Amino acid sequence: MIARLTVLLLLPASVAAQTCPQDRALALELDNRKSAVLCSGDAKQYEYERLDEAGRFHIVRTAVGDDFFYTLVLKGSGEQIEVPSTPIWATDKSRFVTVGCSLQPARGEIKISRPAGRGLETEATFELPCERESCLARWTGPGWLTVICTPRGDDKAKGTEFSVLLRAGTWAKFGR
Repeated sequence: MIARLTVLLLLPASVAAQTCPQDRALALELDNRKSAVLCSGDAKQYEYERLDEAGRFHIVRTAVGDDFFYTLVLKGSGEQIEVPSTPIWATDKSRFVTVGCSLQPARGEIKISRPAGRGLETEATFELPCERESCLARWTGPGWLTVICTPRGDDKAKGTEFSVLLRAGTWAKFGR
């Protein structure tokens, strides 16, 4: 699930310095000479990963207690979007997938998204059997995603495998 946050501060650097101590501030450059400041505190810790040029967003690792996820900070608007993994881009860089597969906290989905205007658009979401398997996804082509899941604790059992294909503008799941 992509969750949108409203804690973004779009402030001049001088004002940001007054609201967040410098040793806890992560300032990110946006378009139009603005900046986004993420302030680490007791609840969240931010660690900068990289700028993703294809998506025009900053990728920030966000830790909350024993859990972590990634926050995408859009360069155009400063909007923050939480995703469970770093984006995995298709070969043509037209779209990306994020994979969330864990027992604690319970996550089990892949989400295909693409840049749209100044934001992101979700093209499709598919559930994963993460309560019993660990799953990975990889792009086989621009409109073809392969998902392979391995049973947890049983190396001999056959896991779930399927493909997600884009046909006539619609994503569909094929396989077992």
